[in-house]
Order: sequence, then C-alpha cells, then structure tokens
Amino acid sequence: MYVTTWGLMSVGPAIQWVKMEVQAEQGALMRVSGMTFSEAQACHARIRAALTTMGLRWPGKALTLHVHPSPQGETTELDLPLALCVLAVLGELDAATIAQCGSAGMIGLNGEVSWAANHHGFAPWLSDTAWLNGADQASHGAGADGQTPECWPHMQAEEALRPTSLRSILTPAPRDMGSQGSLVPSGADPEIRILHPCHSLSEALREIKRLEWNLRQREDPAWNASATPKQARVSSTQTSETIRAKEESIRNPPGWDALHGEGHAKRWLAIGAALHIPCLLVGPPGVGKTSLAHAAHALLPALSPQDQLLVRHRQQLASMQPFANEQGMSRFPVVPMVAPHPAGGAAGLMGAWRKGLPIPGAWALAHKGMLFLDEFTEWPRPAREALRHVMEAKVLHLHRADGAHRWQSDPWIVAATNPCGCGMASEQCVCPAPEVDRFRRKLSAPLLERFPIQLEVGDHIEPCDKTWEACQAWVQKMQKHPGSGTGLSQSKDGQALMHHLRNTQHVSPRLSKNLHRLAEGHALWRGEDCVQTQDVQAAWNVTWMVRGGWWEHAMRSNGDYL
Repeated sequence: MYVTTWGLMSVGPAIQWVKMEVQAEQGALMRVSGMTFSEAQACHARIRAALTTMGLRWPGKALTLHVHPSPQGETTELDLPLALCVLAVLGELDAATIAQCGSAGMIGLNGEVSWAANHHGFAPWLSDTAWLNGADQASHGAGADGQTPECWPHMQAEEALRPTSLRSILTPAPRDMGSQGSLVPSGADPEIRILHPCHSLSEALREIKRLEWNLRQREDPAWNASATPKQARVSSTQTSETIRAKEESIRNPPGWDALHGEGHAKRWLAIGAALHIPCLLVGPPGVGKTSLAHAAHALLPALSPQDQLLVRHRQQLASMQPFANEQGMSRFPVVPMVAPHPAGGAAGLMGAWRKGLPIPGAWALAHKGMLFLDEFTEWPRPAREALRHVMEAKVLHLHRADGAHRWQSDPWIVAATNPCGCGMASEQCVCPAPEVDRFRRKLSAPLLERFPIQLEVGDHIEPCDKTWEACQAWVQKMQKHPGSGTGLSQSKDGQALMHHLRNTQHVSPRLSKNLHRLAEGHALWRGEDCVQTQDVQAAWNVTWMVRGGWWEHAMRSNGDYL
C-alpha cells in the first residue's frame, strides 16, 4: 500500500514543504530515507503511544518512509503528517484524501498536537493565499500597500514539490491567533479549508474524515456516507438503491418467518434473548440451527453509546472493521454477532497477547451481542471448558508471560452441535454406540449446566405461537424492564412440582436456579405474572441434556450397548 501526504516545516525564517511517502508491505522492519533513523524511531514512539490512547495500534507491517527534501533541523513538526499516513495504512483514512492535505505538529504521548518549543506557528503566513495560486516568492505576504512585512516567513521549496491541489491544512492551535477557530483565506477556493485549531490527533482524524465525506458527497451523491474509507472505495460504485436496501436490512433485519415450523425452538430462543440465557441447539445438519441463531440475533436490543464505544475499541484491537461513519461510530447501532471458527482454539475464544498488546477474543468482542459457537463439540476441550468460568463471572483475567489484562463482557451465548459424529438423526445414525457415547461425552455435565436452554431442532413442525414482530416487541419490552424476569409468584401446584423435582431428581443448586429462571420466563411469555405447573414442566423438559438424557438417549438408541 502506498500513501503520501505533505508536511510543513519551519527552516529559520522560511516555510518548507516536505513530501512524505510511506510504503506498507508484509513484514516487521522499518526503513527510512531522507531523515535519520533515530529521528524516525522517536517519531514512531510518539505516534504509537498516541494511537494507543485512541484505541488503535501500530500496523503490523513493514514500513518504508521517504522524506523529500531532507528536513533541516528538528523534525518533530512531521509527527502529524506521518501519523496521518499510519492512519491511512490502518484503513481509518483514505489515501487519496490525505494526499491533498498538508499538516504540521508535534504529537505528545497522550495524543495532543502542539508546536515545538521554539516555533511560533504559521498563522501570519497562512493569512495570505498567494502560495495557493503558485505566485512567486516576492508576492508572499504582501499587504495592502504591496510591501512584505519582515516578520512574515516566505516559502522555501522547489516549485515541483509545491502541492497543486491542496484541500486542507491541519496545524496545532496557533499561538498568535487567540481563540480564532477557523481561518479561511479571502478569495480562496471554497473547497480549500485551513483547519484551526487541531488540538489532538483524534480531532485531526475527525476533521479529515469530515472533509472526505463532503468531497465524496459532492463527487458522487450515491456514495455510502456510513462506510469506512476501505468500504467507501467499494461502495462508491454501488447504486443508491443498493445502499438503501443495505441500510433497510440493518434497520429491519429479516426474522424467522421464512423458517417453517420449529415453534418450540423459536419460543425458547426468544425467552433466552429476553433473559440473556445461554442456549444449546442440537440437530442433524441442514435443519436450520445456524439460520435460527442468525434470526434470533436480530431480537437483541440496540447498544447504548457506551457499549458502542467499548465494542468499537475492541474491534480496533482485533483489527476488525465495523460498519461505521466518518466519526468512527456506527450509523445504525448494530449489535455484534461473533461466530468464530473452532480452529481458533482457546486463544481465539478468550484472547491472547500479540506484540506486547492484549488482543480480545471472540467472547470479549461479542459484548452485549451474540457469541455463536457452531460445531460446539469440534472446539478443543480447553476452549470449551474455559467458557465455564466466564459465563458466570462475566469477567476474564488474562495472564500471560507478556502481561495481564482484564476483559469484562456479557454476550448472549448460543451454541450448536450435531447429535453424533456422523451428524445424522438417531434413526439414520450409522455410528457404533461406543462412538456415539464418546462423542457426547465431549460436553461435560458442568458445561451443560451453563446452557440452561437445550433444544432439539429438526423434528418440530408446529409454528411459533407469536409472530416475528410480536417476538421482537416482547423481547424489547423485557429489556426495558430487566427486573421483570425474576421474582414472580408461584402457584401452589407449581411450588409442589418444583419441590418434588428437587427432592427426587437430584437437582443441583445451579440447575434449581436455572429452573426458576426458565419457568418465570415461560410464564412471562404466556403473559402471566404467576408461575404455573405448565411453566415448571416446560422448564424441566428443556433441560433434558444436563439430567443425563444426552448420554442415555445415545444408549437407548443402540440397545446392544446397554
């Protein structure tokens, strides 16, 4: 990837244009041309610290930096242009946009942009626009009487290196402009905006994104303004109808009305989404487990602004590019859905350390969204069992040799698995009974207890007793009153049945607590404020795997193994 931009430097009383070029490729080395390697390393250290404060990281690529003409003296004023090139490599900015930008400023470790200690700013020189039109050096800074004040610096650059199509200039807050917030030279092209002040790197990022948005809207009204720079180059060729269809699908995602039957699974998935109860789907391939999970994800409510920022920060650490606008926030508050592959193992699920930085796993990335674990039995055992702690604690303390980090997340976990190694239903299974039992023993009883809702998918033909719109409205209502899913009164028959199950079926305290939640959720689904016998019975039936049915079913279907 090739990126270029313009920098401004003060060389004595003169102002010098500096062209910066960055080539990014695979690798980890840094090559420098036109400035000393020590100065480049110091600039790299400041920019890397500033990116960390913004929730970004230095790109894991080999960078070749070329500066021309070679800077004379201190190079701290080139921090900002180099940082813009790095942001373009990261995909945060469009390379074509920063190629039309000039900037100058030293970046602090906290991301603040300032002048060097011996610099007085470019404000007097920026007040004149003759340089924009390529006027000769004598005309620069000419006042109303045609004289050039001695205090105004002049340009010192080769004509070939003078930018011909400059859209914006970003500099720190000038010391000699007071509280003036924007300087637009008189008679200048309205597309040219000199932006003042620029107090931080994040503010410079927002300003350039806003400039890019305006330019693209002017050139192509059908451009998708909500896309990131990488996505914008692709979406600029799309028609406005395609863009509107995409936005409409995000606002109103498709439901599960197209999935025939499976009313039992749809009912309990809605209850699980409302009460944030993990679900486990079991069934042969092709019956709709993945489709049900994707449809159920649309039931989750939109993220709050704080959760959006947290998810955005973690996505940046994991090098993911969300659907975002020019301010870096989602145009529509899309709820994350993370469906990792089993090959990622425990590190991909829980998180790891890479190059001295903590990298969030799928569990942390799915905060307030859905974590869908397909082919659950194919995950390595350490990864499966690692879920047992975080599903209850909602906190992960990641300790590695490189350091320690703390992740806090609360995703709705939905897993799916086949009933046996061959994947077929019981009547079509060709696996020997010992092999079926060995396959099902991959899911331990403590792990199954963390999935209170256990659903068989594929053999239910009755429809759901609520429409998709009604399911959405019910889940949204439950989310607005998070305490409404607990503390319901119980009828005498319901209490008696619950007491009987605890005493005769050797129910653990965790399973007993889950039965209470499931029974209350089923009662709320029916619109009741009292738990009845049918609610307790429905809750008991949906926990069939944890009570031994997962293994007993395998042995009953193969009588020779009993």
